[in-house]
Amino acid sequence: MIAQILWLGCTVAEVSCPTKYFPEASSINFRRSLRYGIGCLATGLEYIPLGTFAWATALGVFPACFLYALAGTQIESVSSVGNLMSPRPLMSLLFLALAALIPAVWKKARHQAG
Repeated sequence: MIAQILWLGCTVAEVSCPTKYFPEASSINFRRSLRYGIGCLATGLEYIPLGTFAWATALGVFPACFLYALAGTQIESVSSVGNLMSPRPLMSLLFLALAALIPAVWKKARHQAG
């Protein structure tokens, strides 16, 4: 996401907000987490059409699913930490990183063309 923001020439800034740390704020129970999750989904659906929300969510979840599936297929062949940095997983990560830039490149190309 940060790569896309920078590619589009947007400004990145930090906005500070006051925080308080106490035991109740350091943990969340299932009920509060469910309410938070539903609130996030509701906010997304309020401003984005359902079809767009569905395909964008699926597209956003795909890279993690791909990496988990890749890791699951290769877990038996890992005999050392060095095997984790072999060419196949690294190429997969590079592919996913480049795929993440596609929306920003598409938008920039459309903006320059029109």
